[in-house]
Amino acid sequence: MNRSDKPKPKKLNGDGNFTDFTPERLEKYRQEGVRLLVAGFVDGELVYVLEVPFESLCDRLQSQLDKAFPQGREKGKYLRSANFSFQDYQDDERVECRYLNPQWRQFVQWCTESFQKYLERFEGGVRPMELNTVMVGDALTVLKTLPDNFADVTVTSPPYNKGERDKGWLVDKVVYDVANDRKDEEAYQAEQIAVLNELYRVTKPGGSLFYNHKIRWVRGRMLHPYEWVSKSRWIVRQEIIWYRKIAANLRGWRFWQVEERIYWLYKPRWEGDTIGEELNPRHALLTSVWEILPERDQRHPNPFPIELPTRCIYSVLDERKGVVLDPYCGIGTTLVAAKLLGCDYLGIDISETYVAIACERLEKAEAERDRVLAELALHVVRKTFKERKESGKWDHRLKRNQPLQSLRQIPIKQVSLPIEE
Repeated sequence: MNRSDKPKPKKLNGDGNFTDFTPERLEKYRQEGVRLLVAGFVDGELVYVLEVPFESLCDRLQSQLDKAFPQGREKGKYLRSANFSFQDYQDDERVECRYLNPQWRQFVQWCTESFQKYLERFEGGVRPMELNTVMVGDALTVLKTLPDNFADVTVTSPPYNKGERDKGWLVDKVVYDVANDRKDEEAYQAEQIAVLNELYRVTKPGGSLFYNHKIRWVRGRMLHPYEWVSKSRWIVRQEIIWYRKIAANLRGWRFWQVEERIYWLYKPRWEGDTIGEELNPRHALLTSVWEILPERDQRHPNPFPIELPTRCIYSVLDERKGVVLDPYCGIGTTLVAAKLLGCDYLGIDISETYVAIACERLEKAEAERDRVLAELALHVVRKTFKERKESGKWDHRLKRNQPLQSLRQIPIKQVSLPIEE
């Protein structure tokens, strides 16, 4: 269907709104000097993103709160929708344009005349992207504002869409600060494909994405992340098993799930480049099963252990420096790892609370250096397979005709499974 055949959307006018607004929230945002991202779409295509100081909106929002709660707010009462207009911030010189679609003028019929004139002032004046920062916003919306081909490697893990109410005997329900973890599954997967494709666009040719997710079951049906990963533009270079060693649910409907998946995704350097560069042996020897215990930081329901992003970044960049991205950065573990490895970084998260924690961790990153160094110490190889073979030290163990009796002498390793308390 052509755009002209579709019902006309409400015209873009730079307005916005807050849901479940309170005087306490207004005061918090005012004191923290919050800056908002105000965006507009037509048929799902991003037209603009403005960065607006919250202070510009305070007078209008305060008047709405006063009207809603003339005697003061009672506990449990909220202003369901507090709105603002671009007239509230149009004269504020601190407003910055983070993105303006190069073809934005083809959308002017869907803009009010006054807002169209306002956008004209930003033509040719879009603020360049900043690195070594953490942005508050929805992952997909912010990604659409970023330039093409700037990131070297992304390490990320989205909310798993587990429904929040689902929990195991050992792990209580997973509830994020802001993110919705109970979306319609079809919509969730479509959103993830869109995020993956935006990450592909912003990644340099030859760059990598390490995408962490897990297998889920809904009413007996298995939902495998490969279902949507394989529908994205990326080449799946490898599926890595993250052996967490801890089971969240001890019921016997299936064998205890002690692993998650990490997809190493690759953006070709040229058409037909489906393999990429070979890993340095000191990284490749860590195998495709990573035994890393989960993090126990209670400030986030599912944070990375810092060893995991460290391994991802160091393995593909080796000693090179680059730009590291995490669009679901949470409390900033990927960003801290990137900083300690000497890389530039950019983080995105929808929760102001998590972003504040991430910024605090980045300021105190040196406190986590020992764990990063411990991970780097694992990336060691004395002689590669090629060097051992050339020196005649490859002994062809387990030869094809080796007697079965000799195989019985191979020691058996017995392991125990720790359980999260």
